[in-house]
Amino acid sequence: MLRFGEQEHVSWEFRTFRGDPATGLAAVADELRADAIVVGTSERAGHRIFGSVAVRLVKLGRWPVTVVP
Repeated sequence: MLRFGEQEHVSWEFRTFRGDPATGLAAVADELRADAIVVGTSERAGHRIFGSVAVRLVKLGRWPVTVVP
């Protein structure tokens, strides 16, 4: 059985931090020299298509951003 990323050669990392999510994600993406960012949206927060964090990351324009509902 293959685990996620073994065949596709995808590297990923899990981190936790405090503070503004968009600023934190951007800082980590820059530090890791990320090729792309994947973020989810929160319908509970009233953001049905794009959450404010996702919108801010897209507007920064430094990486392709995939938004998962």
